[in-house]
Amino acid sequence: MDQTISVLSNENITQLRRLKEVLEEHSYKPETLKDIDTSISWLPSTLYKLKEDTPQNILIRLFFIGKTASEFEIEKIFNSDERCAFINLGILEKIGSEKLRASIKLFPYKDYILFCDFNDQGGKIEPIYEPGYDSLNLEEMGISQPFNCALDLCTGSGIQAFRAAINCKSVIATDINPRVIHWLSKSLALNGINNIEGRLGDLYEGVKKNSFDYITANPPFVINWKTSQRYRDGGKYGDDLLTRILNGLPDYWNDGGYAQIATFLHEFKARSQLDEIREFAKSHQLETLLLKSPSWDRFELATTQHAGEAGNYEAYEEAIFAYLDYLDRVGMISYCLAVITFRNIGKYRMKELFGLPRVSFKTASSVSFKKDFQKLVKDFFNFQ
Repeated sequence: MDQTISVLSNENITQLRRLKEVLEEHSYKPETLKDIDTSISWLPSTLYKLKEDTPQNILIRLFFIGKTASEFEIEKIFNSDERCAFINLGILEKIGSEKLRASIKLFPYKDYILFCDFNDQGGKIEPIYEPGYDSLNLEEMGISQPFNCALDLCTGSGIQAFRAAINCKSVIATDINPRVIHWLSKSLALNGINNIEGRLGDLYEGVKKNSFDYITANPPFVINWKTSQRYRDGGKYGDDLLTRILNGLPDYWNDGGYAQIATFLHEFKARSQLDEIREFAKSHQLETLLLKSPSWDRFELATTQHAGEAGNYEAYEEAIFAYLDYLDRVGMISYCLAVITFRNIGKYRMKELFGLPRVSFKTASSVSFKKDFQKLVKDFFNFQ
């Protein structure tokens, strides 16, 4: 069941800030977690490395991996009042009489702590997706110019909104999932961010009659062939949400404004989504920088999208075959990851570069973001 939108008291905000202090005190941060592999094949080895009951290891097991912790272990980190507060906030939950577990994952990125879900709890919730390589690439490329107002569509964990808030007076973050907006309010309080407003709605639905200097989006883009998962799937050709975002830009975009979108671009026998982006940029007279990865084929897409089912080989094989049959039926040939930056100044100019890392089932846990994305953006759009 989706959670109601959270309204926080001053006491709640103080409690969340205390949680951030504890995490910082015990170095719960990206540098500490960069070598923590939670994939099924490596999890036992990871847990063995974290077996010593130090406060840092307990926090990692609890909030990053999703393991339970005993009352005795929790007492090393939080006092009784703090434990009760975090249970009331829904961050911790009691398991029996002597154990607790995290209800939400705490994902550290740069100076932020983002709330994400460990899983979909067997289909009981619509989960908040953990930032993947697409989200991180888009965040790294985020425009660093000052803006008056910004909009982040499909905000999810809020990572793009947090990035925009550094340079914007105000940011509106929208999502169709009530659970996202519920946890975003807590994430804003925990991170001490005051210039982001979360709004529940389908894309632009919550911002009618508003216009923006800067718009970001990392919409669902996976080709789906059966029951859709809204946080991930983009329809028959993977671009349902992308098409709606592009169609809405002219109504919500200030002159001279920027838009940045991370998405898959698929090639089919009968159409090319990359060609459609080129045509969109030309027809709307946009300056456009398109940074893309090398292409994958449909076999890599099927393998990557069903990696989580690999523990049960028969089910994994069946899912792969069914998905490949569907990709054959729709004529899918290949795809790439792209981060697209548009500038709305009434002049067409387009540059396409290979620069995003090539991420597959085998390399997803070891992706490096060493490319100076900021320099690419600044050089193309000629700003300081």
